[in-house]
Amino acid sequence: MNKRVKAIENTCSISIINVLTKISFYNNSQSTIIFEMGTYAIIDTGGEQLRVEPGRFYDMRHFTSLNPNILDSNTKILIYRVLMIHHESNITLGDPWLEDATIKGRILHSHFKNKITIYKMHSKKKMRRKLGYRLNLARFVVDSICFNGKEFSK
Repeated sequence: MNKRVKAIENTCSISIINVLTKISFYNNSQSTIIFEMGTYAIIDTGGEQLRVEPGRFYDMRHFTSLNPNILDSNTKILIYRVLMIHHESNITLGDPWLEDATIKGRILHSHFKNKITIYKMHSKKKMRRKLGYRLNLARFVVDSICFNGKEFSK
């Protein structure tokens, strides 16, 4: 078994545990159990894998693009690198990506992460070097998850 399949299996088992921990009890006299089954997808953006749900916002590294205006606010984006989709009780895995799956969203704004200070020093050599780095991020909101012509939204 390759590493990607193991990672997806681990993600599936974690999501099942998350669903089981979200058991809600209503009306203690009847003790009815309701499982919260949401729609989510796992996407690959900027070298990271994100678990996204419709109606929520996420931070990701900036896209590199030839068009500098792509990162303006309210720019609509489509993400085609979808690894997995979970809808109701159905889980669909891709190899490596799903063919007919897209994530529709829009960019809210771009911002910087907190600054990281890197300080290098060699004792008795009088070498000191101080560097700073801030990661440039784009915040986007997921509007809907599309798969096989069906659109799942909040």
